[in-house]
Amino acid sequence: MCITLGSVVIYIYLMCVCVCVLFVTGMMDRKRGAIINIGSAAGAIPTGNPLYAVYSGSKAYIDFFSRSLYQELKSKNVFVQVLTLGFRS
Repeated sequence: MCITLGSVVIYIYLMCVCVCVLFVTGMMDRKRGAIINIGSAAGAIPTGNPLYAVYSGSKAYIDFFSRSLYQELKSKNVFVQVLTLGFRS
């Protein structure tokens, strides 16, 4: 198996799903809770820089995963937000 920087980046961001699942059950039992995921403007804007395809795709995944999870959990009073950071010069 070939481990590249890109595969490590994808693995790290996909772990967000596992971490959310660990906490969502307790939040649903308590009928309240909040999850804040960290996004990036790179998830919505193609940059063209090396390795940013993987980074941008991973951040887009976090954004849409969070939006979908919010739709599933809002009726249970569990809220999901994405803190989207922009580019710096």
